[in-house]
Amino acid sequence: MQQSIGEEIRKAFELAFFIHPERKLALRITHSAASQWKGKLPVVTLSQRKRVYHRLIGRMRGDGAKVRVKARTMITFDESQRLQLLVYRQSEQIEKLQELAFLSPPKGDGPQLAGSQPLISDLLPTLTEADLAIRFIKHLIAITVRRNSFYVTLSISRMLHRYSYEQAIAIFDVIIQDPLRCKNDVYYRRQKRILMNEMKQRFGELLQTQRVSHNEERFLSLTEADAAQFIPLVKQALDQFTPWNTSCVLPARLDRSPEIEALNFIDPDPDKEHPVEASRMHTLIHPRCFERLMTALHFDDPNQKLEIPMFTSNRAASGDPSIHLRETPPPVTDDELKHIEDDIASQRQRRSEASPALISLVLDGREAEIIRLDSDQPIRLRLEESVGLLDIKTTDEQGELLLGSLLLDYPELLNAIPSREYRLKLADRRELLVTLAPILDSEGEIYGADITAVYCRVQSKATIADNIANVIAEPVRLAFISPVLTFSAVVVLLSAAAIGLILHRRQTQPTEYIAQVQTQPSPLSSPNPGQTDSNQRQQTKPEQPNRESPDAARRQPRVSPKNALGRNSPSLEGTRSLPGALEQELMSVRRVHVEPQASGTDGQISASFSRAINNIGTLRATNDATADAFLIWNLQGAGAAERIEVRLMNRNGQVLWTSSRSTSANRSAVITELVRELGVKIRE
Repeated sequence: MQQSIGEEIRKAFELAFFIHPERKLALRITHSAASQWKGKLPVVTLSQRKRVYHRLIGRMRGDGAKVRVKARTMITFDESQRLQLLVYRQSEQIEKLQELAFLSPPKGDGPQLAGSQPLISDLLPTLTEADLAIRFIKHLIAITVRRNSFYVTLSISRMLHRYSYEQAIAIFDVIIQDPLRCKNDVYYRRQKRILMNEMKQRFGELLQTQRVSHNEERFLSLTEADAAQFIPLVKQALDQFTPWNTSCVLPARLDRSPEIEALNFIDPDPDKEHPVEASRMHTLIHPRCFERLMTALHFDDPNQKLEIPMFTSNRAASGDPSIHLRETPPPVTDDELKHIEDDIASQRQRRSEASPALISLVLDGREAEIIRLDSDQPIRLRLEESVGLLDIKTTDEQGELLLGSLLLDYPELLNAIPSREYRLKLADRRELLVTLAPILDSEGEIYGADITAVYCRVQSKATIADNIANVIAEPVRLAFISPVLTFSAVVVLLSAAAIGLILHRRQTQPTEYIAQVQTQPSPLSSPNPGQTDSNQRQQTKPEQPNRESPDAARRQPRVSPKNALGRNSPSLEGTRSLPGALEQELMSVRRVHVEPQASGTDGQISASFSRAINNIGTLRATNDATADAFLIWNLQGAGAAERIEVRLMNRNGQVLWTSSRSTSANRSAVITELVRELGVKIRE
């Protein structure tokens, strides 16, 4: 059931107070989260259309029917759940400041948030083990619910509890209700390493790790007796962090191998799986549901398997050593609620009147880029998947102003391949277009995003309508003056109508920042040297953009690169300048296939290129079918005169980048330098 804004704000305050049991600070977090929640960027029309570009993994339905059902790998949240995530994000910014001050007491004014006043001393209390345990659980839930129920299963069973991998696999088998979507223990171990790294990055020196059997890395934890003190608090935390607007779906009676209809998804429309995934997450996070599930599977009680990290610092936490439940705060007063709602309305009015000269892009509370609004040059940033919040800020006469906020929804971004666009309209007939494009690995999993922001002037609909009206009115007036001009007036009217239709269509279609693929073959890839001149003439024609998706482009047959780097090929150093479309295509390359050569030493060189590509972080070596571009290399000369020549080519055989180097010193080091040069070129 849809709740009012006031009810949602009250829920957000209760959550913020549970994490930070200090009313003034909890209100501040609630205020900021609510402002971001209501100030989200509007999506351009394109993203509201049917998402035909997202290729979901298909599977056969479990009942043996010849029906292929596509599976969701990530979840999209409703508006209420987005507010819950925004509270987590706002809380985390202050948590880090508190922990920094806790580990290293600040001097002077102390730490401060981006664009804010220094935090006063009563907002930097001495932290207790209970505070840190709540933050640990909160962050573990926050980074896994943004993915899917598999990661929630992994975090709850293997990181918050000490269930074995075999038991974790059995838990997920029940949660997913589909044997074709189950994972093996190797996948569990690999993905757990990813979560461990994210938790270590978040808490830093507050946590310590140790190696256990099978060389598995785990956090150094409290003894079972000490952890038992946290059981009531952990249950309270899990209850608070259960996704909002979800309920218990487990049947009254559970067997050891239960069939749970509410967790089973067989609909052919994958978008309908989002509420099912939310129910799965509820079952795993909600303490009572999880206990019932463990009882049905005949596993040990979760209280006996609880594992609380041992937090370390150079300052002893003070206060009562016993662990108490958090108290329920007094509800938000009508005056406090009115103040928040009035401020949201005031910001909305200020945004409508804003005509800024500078705009700041703030990622997770840290300023990342400043855009000058006297320039139409786009700003490009690369985001890791750990980045969760983008704020667009400026200043006006009243101070700092939040123009727009975007909780980065990687599942929705993945669904909107090739890109998603957001439009921020300002008062002076200008707007900021923000484009997000997902970065995928060789298996199609998202691991980040490219963001492009550009400031441009737009023509209002009123201006367009006035221009069309003037075009129409003038020939009609002349037609009445002279019947001889009647025929001409009809022609002009029809032309004006066509122009109006074209302008309307253009206005409903957002600007595309997608790298386009040329369809003309390159003369460098032509198997017949005699055709070079004709191909060169063909390339002088205006480039026609390819409207197909990148996935569709990759499915097209490509020009074979065989002999593209023969001994008689043109010099590699002469192709440094690229046409605009090819330059954009080079910038969009993320997956590279290294063309295999002969066996022996040549095979080792190809393998070295693949390793170097994977090591630089921005590119992934992949197979022929999923590649964005193809790397072809060739050795020239021998001994001290040996050189290695490299080309990056698209599927049509067109050269996107070239380079060459002497290999007389160290061939492996030269390969690494070449790949780094390619990475730098793509980022330019």
